[in-house]
Amino acid sequence: MNQSSHSTPSRIRYLIVFLTTLMAVLLYLDRYSITLLERYVTADLGLTDEQSAIYLSMFFYSYALAQVPSGWLTDWFGARLTLTLYILGWSFFTAAMGLVHGFFFLIVIRVLFGITQAGAYPTAANILSRWMPISTRGTASGIVSFGGRIGGAIVPVLTGVLMVTLIPIETSSQFRADEIRDVKLFAAQASNREEANQTNAAMQSAREEVRQQLSPELRASLTESPSGELTPELGEELNRLLTEDDLIPREVAAGLQLPDEAKTLLEQANRTTEETERLNRLLLEAAFAGSFKEIYGRSWRTIVLLYGLLGILVGTPFWFFFRNRPEEHPRCNEAEVALIRGPFQEIRQEENKSPTSSERMPPIPWKRIFLNFSVWCSCLVQIGTNIGWTFIVTWLPRYLSEVHQVPLTERALMTSLPMIFGIVGNFLGGWLTDAMTVRFGARWGRSIPIAVTRIGAALMFLFCLFVDSPWGVTILLCFMAFFVDLGIASVWAFYQDIGGRYVATILGWGNMWGNLAAGVSPMLLNFTTKHFSWNITFLTCSGCFVLAGVIAMGINATRKIDDVNA
Repeated sequence: MNQSSHSTPSRIRYLIVFLTTLMAVLLYLDRYSITLLERYVTADLGLTDEQSAIYLSMFFYSYALAQVPSGWLTDWFGARLTLTLYILGWSFFTAAMGLVHGFFFLIVIRVLFGITQAGAYPTAANILSRWMPISTRGTASGIVSFGGRIGGAIVPVLTGVLMVTLIPIETSSQFRADEIRDVKLFAAQASNREEANQTNAAMQSAREEVRQQLSPELRASLTESPSGELTPELGEELNRLLTEDDLIPREVAAGLQLPDEAKTLLEQANRTTEETERLNRLLLEAAFAGSFKEIYGRSWRTIVLLYGLLGILVGTPFWFFFRNRPEEHPRCNEAEVALIRGPFQEIRQEENKSPTSSERMPPIPWKRIFLNFSVWCSCLVQIGTNIGWTFIVTWLPRYLSEVHQVPLTERALMTSLPMIFGIVGNFLGGWLTDAMTVRFGARWGRSIPIAVTRIGAALMFLFCLFVDSPWGVTILLCFMAFFVDLGIASVWAFYQDIGGRYVATILGWGNMWGNLAAGVSPMLLNFTTKHFSWNITFLTCSGCFVLAGVIAMGINATRKIDDVNA
């Protein structure tokens, strides 16, 4: 630290908050890229819906169970070392996803990815408790959480753009042998059998147009005795169809849910051979949904490799710009240290001792954690919240695709919108909890925002039961995300209020329970959807938020871990 006396505090604390926010952007960018690519990964690796739910869940399980150990490592070794290693670690495993070719190794990589990401937010809480005055902890927490939502908002749009960009028109659109995903489904759709007719009129008309252009022999075989196996004749016939100038008439094709590239090509009067093949490939994918792997899915491996490389480039310089404590930073003056420590400098100095000091760090006070009623309330709140919120980052893309056949680019936009609304919630949430704490005290300034926002989120899922349009459901889920994020700063500030020297460990403990619930969520919601309906899934999410809202009223930020009577 610069030891000279200054009357004006330096502003290094803002740089630290910015770096921590940038980390959160990267955290969510890498975390949800693979979730958004789920349907392409599933198709490419030949996974079932149950296997897909398992690999999505494994991240949350490993992420949850590593929360406390990673938080403890940060409390012991300091945020500078541990966060640098965490960023480099999860970036490496993001890139490694692009090399996976089987379910077993997919699970292994997801587990390791979850372990390395687990320390991010506990470490962020440790950083803010050491670098921010008590009066602005909520606002700083909201800003860092806002960074995560920025990453979550960017990743659907960026991934959608990359998927199209990385498959230029010059790339062959011919069907590869492994890109005909379900021959039996195609046979049922092409022959207009009763079980395949649960679709809209435009898709039925498009299928009939294609059926009439199949060879008589193939048309008869699909109708009479589909084997479920890909034959050379079927592959050759499908690739022949790609060369047809008028495979599906424009007036019929206009009724399909098409990506932007297909819409543009459809309006062109003169098309090259490559453009004709690309248009027909996209038309077949839209008309026979589920039968073929989407051509844009070829790019998913390249995308995760790029995201992993980006993380390594960001994580490496983190070490050089960051310090564990204000006193250690060469550009942080004494006035800023005094401002951060506030009126209780001796107490806060004790709380924020350097983890590298010769004094042995006391053991984690597990008994006091277990006996703290507010901590358990916060854990239950996180469980209910994460089961409901996880829907938008796991099954929303599938819902939009399967129920409403929303094309890729529009689906990417719709998936990103809840995160954008969450950004607004994060900004307002930090201000809200700080303002309420000043006015009503820590007891109600932390608990009321959490409770009210969870009830608001429950209402949004409940309203989804009465909406039957993709945009209507998307807007409701945007407000759901807004309510959830409006309360996040209160949760973070609560852990910082009660944690003392163990902020990262305590926040990791709460996050562990929340992410165990997030691990259950994909499988639970897949079960409710598959065996009941999407409406039951919405109702399940709503019920979890109601329970979280009620339990939140038991949170009391005045009962600190060091208080034996907590």
